[in-house]
Amino acid sequence: MKRVVYLAQAFPVVTETFTAKEVIALRSQGLDVTVRSMRPAPPGPPELDELRPLVRVINPRRGLVGALREARHATTPRRLLAAARGVALARELDPRRYHLHAQFPLEAASAGLFAATTAGFSFSFSIHTLHRPDLIEDKLRAAMFVICGSEYEREEVGSRYGPEARAKVEVRRLGVPPRAAREGFERGLVVSVGTLIGKKGHDVLIRAVAALGRPVRLVIVGEGPERSRLEALARELGVALELPGATSHDRALELMGQAQAFALCCRETTAGDHDFLPVALMDAMSLGTPCVSSRFVGIPELIEDGEQGLLGPPGDPQAAAERIAAILDDDALGARLGTAGREKVRADFDLERNSARLAELFSERLA
Repeated sequence: MKRVVYLAQAFPVVTETFTAKEVIALRSQGLDVTVRSMRPAPPGPPELDELRPLVRVINPRRGLVGALREARHATTPRRLLAAARGVALARELDPRRYHLHAQFPLEAASAGLFAATTAGFSFSFSIHTLHRPDLIEDKLRAAMFVICGSEYEREEVGSRYGPEARAKVEVRRLGVPPRAAREGFERGLVVSVGTLIGKKGHDVLIRAVAALGRPVRLVIVGEGPERSRLEALARELGVALELPGATSHDRALELMGQAQAFALCCRETTAGDHDFLPVALMDAMSLGTPCVSSRFVGIPELIEDGEQGLLGPPGDPQAAAERIAAILDDDALGARLGTAGREKVRADFDLERNSARLAELFSERLA
């Protein structure tokens, strides 16, 4: 079968550990998977070092002349850069031997699309986001197949782009490895993990903690452009907020395991961006930490409200506060939700089992 080349914006990066885990898992299933990155990855934790030999950074200069010849496909500087990367891919790889698969329908997928339409590569991508419709429709037409992590995503593709697009979508859930259950927690510690951007709803969480009216230690792991705004909001509301930055995944897991509650108040931004099914929730649930999140997009496929966690309407700090308080005030409830959440992840979101299903899909389509 063809070799698989993952196309990524940057790889490996701590903000996309699910991509790193996926590449490792597919290779463990016997697939020949390497990575082409649009740009060099920033220095990361040692746990990602084993992946760096698998990565080559695409040099767009190598394909710029060819891209200019195909300028009708590159009407903006950003698209010209994607075209140049696509040409560079075509010069390096034989389309008879390699299949291109992009994570996210963004710049990396645009390079893959250009290589597919001009050089004959087979092409696929994983969705993860639909907030840039201008970057998606052409890719859906060109893709051999499309991968998503939830039934919600598949139905959303169908409602936006029609039945032909929906028929291309294969649901292959993400997952996390089995982990030992935590042995205890720090009372009053609430943890969240996610890039400091609007769709994560960290401002909603800060307002929710303020509404609790009690001493709570709030730790939000991640880095991003909203750091200063979140710090200012916490000072204004008197919330004891800690922002340790983009820690290693191991450190993030350690904090999740120490938390009395894990909270991720996902919501849609004004630009239409949102998560579909955050892996951070799976990570916390795998440890037995009770979770609070939003009744929104694909999250109810992971958490049934009142069974494996507590869900409220997105963007509602008071609703989030009530659900966090329920866990902080009732250890038996927290234990029940944590145990059920851990069982749910082990049953439906196991990394090895779901990666095997993904490997089967690649093998069937690329044989």
